[in-house]
Amino acid sequence: MAPKRPRVSNSACPPGNETEDPTKQKPKATRARGRLGHLEGLMDMPVDVWYEIYAHLHPLDLLHLARSTKAFRTILMSKSSLFVWKVARISESLPDPRPGFSEPVWVNLLYEAICHICNKNISRTIDFEFGARLCSKCYEDEKNIMVEDDIHVDGTSAAILSMVPYKFGTRKPHKHKIIYLKRDVDKVKARLISLPEDQREAYSQQQRFHVKEVLKRVKACDEWIKKQSRNREKELIRLRDERKSAIYKKLVDLGYEEDLKSIRFPDSLEEHRLVKQTRPLTEKVWDNIRDEMVAFMDAVRVKRISRERRARIFSNSYSLLRPTDIQKLVVKNILELPSEVVVDIQTFDDVIPELPSLFREWRERVHDELLRVSGHPNPSSLTTLDQKIQWLELARNVFICKGPFHIGHQKILFYPGILSHVCCTVEEWSEDMSLTEPHDKTIEWVRRKNAWVGLYDDMWYRRAWNAEHLFINPRLNRMTADLIRCLGFDPDTATVQNLDEPLFYYRCKICAKKGEPGDAEIYGWRALPDDFEKLTVQSVKKNKKLKKYKMDVDDRVWCCVHCRDLPSEVYPTRLSKIRKHLDDEHSITEPIINQDYYENLGAAPSHSTFRCMQDEFDWEDSDSSWTDASSF
Repeated sequence: MAPKRPRVSNSACPPGNETEDPTKQKPKATRARGRLGHLEGLMDMPVDVWYEIYAHLHPLDLLHLARSTKAFRTILMSKSSLFVWKVARISESLPDPRPGFSEPVWVNLLYEAICHICNKNISRTIDFEFGARLCSKCYEDEKNIMVEDDIHVDGTSAAILSMVPYKFGTRKPHKHKIIYLKRDVDKVKARLISLPEDQREAYSQQQRFHVKEVLKRVKACDEWIKKQSRNREKELIRLRDERKSAIYKKLVDLGYEEDLKSIRFPDSLEEHRLVKQTRPLTEKVWDNIRDEMVAFMDAVRVKRISRERRARIFSNSYSLLRPTDIQKLVVKNILELPSEVVVDIQTFDDVIPELPSLFREWRERVHDELLRVSGHPNPSSLTTLDQKIQWLELARNVFICKGPFHIGHQKILFYPGILSHVCCTVEEWSEDMSLTEPHDKTIEWVRRKNAWVGLYDDMWYRRAWNAEHLFINPRLNRMTADLIRCLGFDPDTATVQNLDEPLFYYRCKICAKKGEPGDAEIYGWRALPDDFEKLTVQSVKKNKKLKKYKMDVDDRVWCCVHCRDLPSEVYPTRLSKIRKHLDDEHSITEPIINQDYYENLGAAPSHSTFRCMQDEFDWEDSDSSWTDASSF
């Protein structure tokens, strides 16, 4: 038995001779990573299996697959695979291919946003009339586009153009012009010249039919593009909403939930540049934007704390006192006390004695404004408040309001109801309001924060009473004076209450003579028709023919005690509606008058505001039709 050779260590080899050592062991071969070679039999699958896979692919996926290898291209571009493309197109609700286009070419036109002229630039606009996409540069190039206005059209040119699809330009510089694709024109022209004379007519008819078919399908293709745009917009909205929700959750986890709920204009979470993106929020993305979002929320928190502090100072006192001019109130110093100072009933011991003088000052100012509007010949002669009230109570003083709540019509008002009219105490907020309001930023904020009038719009605020929307109509005053005389009263002494007491209605003889359907023929005295004929209330109530005509009473005089200057406040309304409001908004099922609701100041009796709209009525036979009827 031959002796074994001794094993020699690598470390014993002299330097530089490692590769020459015959005893050195070769390293083991390392296994290749991944699954190299596992798909080598993919192309050996049965054709039926491939067709089953193709049937579930998007048309664009089929196109990309056909471009991936020669084997896929051979299969998918063969005529036997035509049904695969049709199934994919129908499943995605794509329009039918343009005449002369194969299915793959059609998919390429719909989805590949590459210019078909230069094959380099991006083009997101499809010109279906041309069956091509043109980038802005190629679209503006005269070498590619022919404009009908610039073409010298003779008999031959007109014949050729009739065989080429055209469109009305929608982009500059060819907007609203009839344009042609020059390569289409050249192609038709070259083909026409190459044909024998006896075949040209048949070719011309064929091309005209082709143009007709192409233009017929353009509308359906444009509708598909619009639908795709809408779907894309919805998808972008969904992605933005998902990102916003993810960021919102991250901020809530950081303790900003209350601040997120308090964000106000001009701050906005959804409009923040880092929020309104479509990119999904991964942990890495959040780490990149976290610092900026935290800084944004810290600024929002500072604003919230500042608003809450000012609200604690002003909200209670404002909601109770409803001040007309907070800068002049004697309680201003109390309102501006620091938050930590306790305010109790003793705090107002020095304030309450000042209130009567404040009320007197307000009454004098308001009545002086009304005297100015009413056109009193000598206002200085009325030295006391009682004298001013005595003058304003006269029924001949008819005020007209053209305020913001009477769009398209005028509102007729009398004293004292005018004191509670909404247009006199509410104003629309404007962007330049701070230019005319007091420079005290605290006062301005109080009006923004606490004086919004929620019954109309959040752009209205409560203000001091003023008469800027009121005026007098001399003609209407003269008519009212005539009515007062007909009733046997003196216009210089008759008050509104004097005219409300008689139970009379008035019929317009002019409307009755004209016989115009839909005209109001019966009025309470406050409706003031141009001409009138007196009817007793009792006779109107007994006339059964009036029951089938449209009647109306302006009884919108009821207001809610609980929600003045609050978002739930409602305009003076009917009794049934104010009861429903109290039930819906305040859960009061059995409201008490003057505790839960009240009648507006100066509300008119129902018979004074009565109107009857009739289509036809035989007044000649009215005497024979009196009968008992329920009260209006």
